[in-house]
Amino acid sequence: MVSKRAIVIINAIGKRGPFPDTLTKSLAGVPLLQRAINLALEITISSQVYVITDAEEIDLMSERNGVVSLKTKDLYDLFASFHNENTIVSVSPYCPLLTKREINNALKMFKDTKSNFLLPVKRNTKTALSLLEDKEIIQYLTSKADQETLLTICPDFHIFSPQILENTFSSLPSQNRNYFELSSKSIEIRNPEDWWVCEKFLRRKRIVFRVIGSKTIGMGHIYRALTLAHEITDHEVLFVCDEESEMVVKKLTGMEYRYEVFPKKGIIDEIIKLKPDLLINDILDTHKKDVSILRKKNIKVLNFEDFGTGATEANLTINEMFDKPVLKGANILWGKRYYFVRDEFNDAKPHSFNSKIESLLITFGGTDQNDLTRKILFAVKDYCQTKGIKIFVVTGSGYVHYETLQSEAEKFDKSFLEVTHATGVMSRIMEKTPIAIASNGRTVYELAHMNIPGIIVPVNEREKTHAFANKKNGFSPLNGFNKNTPSEVLTTLIHLVEDVALRKKYFNRTLKFNFKNNKQNILNKIEDLLH
Repeated sequence: MVSKRAIVIINAIGKRGPFPDTLTKSLAGVPLLQRAINLALEITISSQVYVITDAEEIDLMSERNGVVSLKTKDLYDLFASFHNENTIVSVSPYCPLLTKREINNALKMFKDTKSNFLLPVKRNTKTALSLLEDKEIIQYLTSKADQETLLTICPDFHIFSPQILENTFSSLPSQNRNYFELSSKSIEIRNPEDWWVCEKFLRRKRIVFRVIGSKTIGMGHIYRALTLAHEITDHEVLFVCDEESEMVVKKLTGMEYRYEVFPKKGIIDEIIKLKPDLLINDILDTHKKDVSILRKKNIKVLNFEDFGTGATEANLTINEMFDKPVLKGANILWGKRYYFVRDEFNDAKPHSFNSKIESLLITFGGTDQNDLTRKILFAVKDYCQTKGIKIFVVTGSGYVHYETLQSEAEKFDKSFLEVTHATGVMSRIMEKTPIAIASNGRTVYELAHMNIPGIIVPVNEREKTHAFANKKNGFSPLNGFNKNTPSEVLTTLIHLVEDVALRKKYFNRTLKFNFKNNKQNILNKIEDLLH
């Protein structure tokens, strides 16, 4: 909102800065002074923007922008023309990261607090360390160091009333002086390093990940988004979810990334207000109407695992769990070459073949609504005990039968059965288990990456459509869950354990898979969309 009473003064006197003609040199494609003028014109009208300069080229730039250019000697007459109701904003052109939002928020504070003078500050944390004796070192390393918070004044802008010009700063009543804490970066360009950092910030784009996650849906969508976000260092990243996913998104992303929670009904409008350059949807099926609205706002859209009407409308859709296309669209990428494992698998050690099976993994995703975990565990436990096969069971955070399973597991020795709930390090357990019984989701790709053949049971209709888990890729797939599934799993397990030649054939078929490097392919496509 433009304020007709705000007067903006830009001090462009002298040859400051790390380069010759710093103010007219382009920073991320825009001259430094031009950035300050653009900001001023977002705050007030052109006739109330004054550039104070002693250089002809600055005069020319001011003239072409329709703002007033003055010499230093004219400054006193200018101040004399101001009235008490005017608000004066002095902006430094050497602080290019300053935003309209910060200025408007500061102007509101200036008005609300009836200030005469307002300075921006930023918060710095100073860590106080003391000399430690040897016996104190461990205690220190496991505790937080004492921290002292300091507020330092920033040069980005000053806001003051004309009364300041009639008084000395020290003579003003203390209650008329206020400080505004900046929420964004504050960097004053004083050397080439500052210039380089500012250019990095100004060239970066805003990427919004919209994700879903709950005890019912599981955490896979959030983990995939986080795996990508961790690699994106040149751009600003934030997360968005609806109220149903708030708890898990806050838990998994809140410490690392800014996140916003909106009602599902109005979430598209709220995302538009965030002004992203790219929206990455990891929410399953999307709607054509929603994607169209976003694209009309010049927001690029990338969707994962999407079979909705929005899949063909997005700039790019990646359906990595289907090798054969089930939708028509030149913008849709299909197949396992677009699947990538989570960061924890980067350093995990895949299996080598061993003719003897000593351990088995049983896992059925985040919810396991059919309680296959318990049913299959009790179907195979006697055989595994007879064969000396230790069972590792991993359940997801949405598994409602966990307490029952835990109490039943206590009857067994830990040398035979270990139950892990809601782990974030599945790779650690997979490194111990050369075969597995699992659902037909992303876990299958992780098993293949770790060279673990297994028995795969789809737990819902969507998983029945996933075709990667087949004999050619090293897996024994079942048709889906029914009352006979536990006994079918036992029969298949016995065959897989005791037929060493068959198991080695399945193992060899997993050796062709390594999903670690695929992530870079996706990151390259994100960069292509941004540029």
